[in-house]
Formats: sequence, C-alpha cells, structure tokens
Amino acid sequence: MLFAVFEGYHSIRDTVLGLLSHASKLQHLGLDYIVRRSTLSDANARRPHELFAKVYYETYSRYKDILSDSNLSKKRWQIELLFKQLKQNFPLKYFLGDNENAIIIQIWAAMIANLLLTILRSKIKKKWAFSNMMSIVKHQLMSYIDEYSFFEDPEKSWRKVIAEEKERERMRYQDPQMTLRFT
Repeated sequence: MLFAVFEGYHSIRDTVLGLLSHASKLQHLGLDYIVRRSTLSDANARRPHELFAKVYYETYSRYKDILSDSNLSKKRWQIELLFKQLKQNFPLKYFLGDNENAIIIQIWAAMIANLLLTILRSKIKKKWAFSNMMSIVKHQLMSYIDEYSFFEDPEKSWRKVIAEEKERERMRYQDPQMTLRFT
C-alpha cells in the first residue's frame, strides 16, 4: 500500500502493473508469486487496518523527539496543515478498494508515507519543500539511492559522473590505444 500511495496509483490495476514493471527490483521482498489484482483486493479486505495505525504510532513514537518542531506535534492549526499536506501530496480521490477496511488502510498508508517523508525532511540540513521531496521520492522510489545523501547534496552524483568522464578522457588522451580497446 505504501508503494501505491507513494507512486500515486488510482486503482488496483495500476498498482499491480506498477509492481510488475519493477519485477527485477522486488526480489528482495521474497515474493515467489505474481501479485494479482484479486490477491491485492482480498488482502485489503482481510488485513486489519489497525496494523497500519500501529505502525504509524510506533514510528511516530520512535521519532517524536526530532519531530517536535514539525507540523505533527502542534495544536489545531498544525493538524489542519497536516491534512492540507496529505491532500496535496497523497490525493485520496480514488480508493483501491470499495470496502471500509481497504479505505482505512489506504488512509493510514498515506499517513505513514507522510510521516516517513516528514522524518526524512527533519533529519537533513538542507531545506526542501515537502512537495519537491515527494516528487523526487515518487520518481526514485524503486531506485537504489541514499536519500539522505541525495537530499543533502543533490548535485554530488552529477559531479561524480562528470569527474569520472574527465578521468576517462584524460586516460584516452594519454593512451590512444585505450580507445581502441574499449570500442
């Protein structure tokens, strides 16, 4: 469900197709079967939504000290800001199930996703707009990157690529035969 929420999928069909498009990156989950729409739908109907509420409150409890200045720990105004942030970044116009349990699970998954991004945002020194962070996480969700390093210095990997290319150019200039060996 977190995958569906972060990716912004509006249907179970989209979610399953999204999972299938990342099949080579999902082996670490231990799935030895293809996720089907019916399997996902049945899981949303049977899985207790309280599990997601428990995950949220345990995660919040673990990180509440670093979140003390964030929008999760203040009074009524901050709660309104939280719901505005949820509405803007995790649109819940479409639900991935038509039963009450599935809807509650999707809402809790959006809350967990929001909390995880809020924790990440509070741990990095560089100031980012929440929506920009959400956009990057959405596009890089199935890539293996160090989010902390990226958000601290997004240009670092680009500088590394440029430096490596310059080093290859320098090596080719010193040894013209090297170019022939690599082509």
